[in-house]
Amino acid sequence: CSQKYFRRMKSTTLKMEEEQQQETNSATTVSSFPKENNDDGEKKNKISNEEAMQKSEKALDDAIYFVLRDLELVWHNCFTYNEEGSAIYQMAQVQRRKCQMIRISCIDAF
Repeated sequence: CSQKYFRRMKSTTLKMEEEQQQETNSATTVSSFPKENNDDGEKKNKISNEEAMQKSEKALDDAIYFVLRDLELVWHNCFTYNEEGSAIYQMAQVQRRKCQMIRISCIDAF
């Protein structure tokens, strides 16, 4: 279901952000800093990773919202600009119901 896809996308995004952070950190050598600063750096990395995770979750939530909003606009336009009972109107009704079922079972439960 799309729930697995969203989780996979989140974990991939986090891995990419961690790799970028590691590349940035590898530019400075650990031996050039006193031992006390390493603990502070680890705490900062943990905080920045949590911030990155929150940002990626928000970006994903925003993307889902905009896709759902655009789909609702499609359905609205189908109902507005086509006669009730026409093939396009009926197809829009069916597709809207299917989309709502997917949203309820996957996205809303997420």
